[in-house]
Parts: sequence; structure tokens; C-alpha cells
Amino acid sequence: MKHFPNVYALIADNKREAYHNLAIEMQRIEAGLVLDVVTAALQERKIWCASIHDSIVCRPGDQEAVKALLEGAFERAAGVKPSIKPKPLK
Repeated sequence: MKHFPNVYALIADNKREAYHNLAIEMQRIEAGLVLDVVTAALQERKIWCASIHDSIVCRPGDQEAVKALLEGAFERAAGVKPSIKPKPLK
């Protein structure tokens, strides 16, 4: 609550109605944003990518474009800009 007040407000608001569905709904929204919004936008831009669980794999030169699309999609959907830290694939 102290460190992430926007996230806390989003969670508290959603838990009022059906607290037991929150985790499932959040996963559904995340999957929809990553698969339907971000990867679709990347494909339109001819940027190669692959979705693995909660990550998008891309070429190093495309990291900033992927990051910007992810941040924008989540901010539009939830009003919260995520912290994204690109990491090399091992």
C-alpha cells in the first residue's frame, strides 16, 4: 500500500465485488494484453517475438519497442505503468 498505492487501489477496488476471482481475472487480463495487444502490435511492425509465460522474448535491438508497447498496454488497461527490466535469455 505504501510503496505501490496505485496497485493497491486497483486490487482493493476489484476485491470488493469478488475477491476470490481477482487472481484469475488478473491473469486473464495480463494474458490478453500480452497476446492480443502487444504481440499483435509487434507482428504488425514485423518485430519477431515469442511469448513465454509472463515474458516476451525478442531480439536485443527490439527491447525498447517491446518495453514501450508493454508499458503502454498495461497503463491503458489498468492505469498502472509496470516496471519492466529486460534481461538476456539464458
